[in-house]
Amino acid sequence: MTRQEFTQRVGMQVSAEEFSVIEQVYMASDVDKDEFCRLWVKMNAQRVKAAKELAAQQNRERKQREQLWSIIMQYGGMSYDVMSSQADTVLTKRQQQLLCTVGIQTESDEWNCKLLGTVLYEIKKYLKAA
Repeated sequence: MTRQEFTQRVGMQVSAEEFSVIEQVYMASDVDKDEFCRLWVKMNAQRVKAAKELAAQQNRERKQREQLWSIIMQYGGMSYDVMSSQADTVLTKRQQQLLCTVGIQTESDEWNCKLLGTVLYEIKKYLKAA
């Protein structure tokens, strides 16, 4: 069994050194690849679960960043009139919800809405920090 086959079956990466040990155990066993990997996952359930949760979190963060860049690309080249518009009148509700999840508000207080240019600046600032 190759390291890639093992990774695909268990759903997580292991170091080269650890795979070397796993491979030795596998070669000494009398079970097929699939059964060996099922047993390994069962013995390392907490670790596999944590690795899958981390991968899912990283995937969500990657998608968020892509969506934020999409907002910048969509509105970044707009005219001064659009950039000086209130962000909540230009951005879709979905875009506003995304911004809220990363801590960027389209309103500066109860009565004032931020300008689109300000929100785009905050997105760029967030992306460099995140």
